[in-house]
Amino acid sequence: MKQELWLAPLLLLPGVALLIMSTSARYGQLHAEIHRDKISGRALATLFFRAKLFRNALVCLYFSVSAFAVSSLVGGLLTYSGIDGAGTVVFGTCVGVLALVAAAGTLLMESVKALDIIRDHLEGGRDD
Repeated sequence: MKQELWLAPLLLLPGVALLIMSTSARYGQLHAEIHRDKISGRALATLFFRAKLFRNALVCLYFSVSAFAVSSLVGGLLTYSGIDGAGTVVFGTCVGVLALVAAAGTLLMESVKALDIIRDHLEGGRDD
């Protein structure tokens, strides 16, 4: 195993951290929106659904960070021990990337649902 392979998952962490920060900020904005006065029942249901999507995306992102960190840690320890841990690092990195893809898909669904809230605001917040 190349000595540097165990560092590869750590290179993905800054990008995931930016996604976590932006998702957390959007989640906070959603929280403020939910506590606003005069929200229609339909809009409230949509906001709650979006909140669940944000929560799921954050769980996936945190899991991704964990997978990257653990695969780097195990890969580093195996390298230090003189054991070829390339398979372990690649597997852990793939798990982290899959969690990242799941988070991105969840955030895509949330972005589509956000349009429902905009439509509700433009219609004057009426319940249909």
